[in-house]
Amino acid sequence: MVAEVSDNTTTSPSSPTPTDADAKCDQVIEITLSELEHYIHGPFTSDLSTSLSKFLDFVKKMDGKMK
Repeated sequence: MVAEVSDNTTTSPSSPTPTDADAKCDQVIEITLSELEHYIHGPFTSDLSTSLSKFLDFVKKMDGKMK
């Protein structure tokens, strides 16, 4: 069984999956990747996350507590 794609869909290199040609967005969100900060998650849980800029302080604070 093969699914058919309707005539009102388009694909592009940035969106390889079919999209509705007449689709409207509520808002456009622009993200400047150079302003994002890296985070380290864990250990053993994603709830414990520390930004890379604060990681050294975190390690010094936790030294001996995680052994």
